[in-house]
Amino acid sequence: TQITRYNTQETYNPFSLVTREQAAKMLVQYRNIMFPGKVAVTPASCTFKDMAEADPSLTGWITQSCQLNILKGGDGYFNPAKPLSKPEAIAVLLRMFHQPQDESTIPRWTNYFVKANALGLINENNLTNFDKPITRYEMANLMYRLKVKNTLLNNLNHDSVQNKLITMI
Repeated sequence: TQITRYNTQETYNPFSLVTREQAAKMLVQYRNIMFPGKVAVTPASCTFKDMAEADPSLTGWITQSCQLNILKGGDGYFNPAKPLSKPEAIAVLLRMFHQPQDESTIPRWTNYFVKANALGLINENNLTNFDKPITRYEMANLMYRLKVKNTLLNNLNHDSVQNKLITMI
């Protein structure tokens, strides 16, 4: 299973911003890799008024993302071409791993930043440019780091990861 359709660095275009519609596919694919067979929880409605603006090859991923409670949009809109922000990416990834944070703070992403920092996904230096759109490189890096962290935490105190090198570098 591939997270994107691109298989070279050049075609992946790592320093381009990730749009919400691209993130929908990436995050659904990532979820399927990390949690195979996990049952979807469908919210009330995954119909968006702006689906005509979405890339036709990504509309199914947008719907699936909503059905899986990954990216849900708001007020009936998904905003498919809008860049995904770093706080949104981190919030979605942490929620995926059952680590939702209190969002009543100002800014709303404060506790996600603190949790991501504690997990080693980001560091305090990221605060100066945290509330910005995320690049494809940064998104891949976050997903990789979270996968490594999850692998390490799930395999503490037993030897089920024999003969594998796991690193955050």
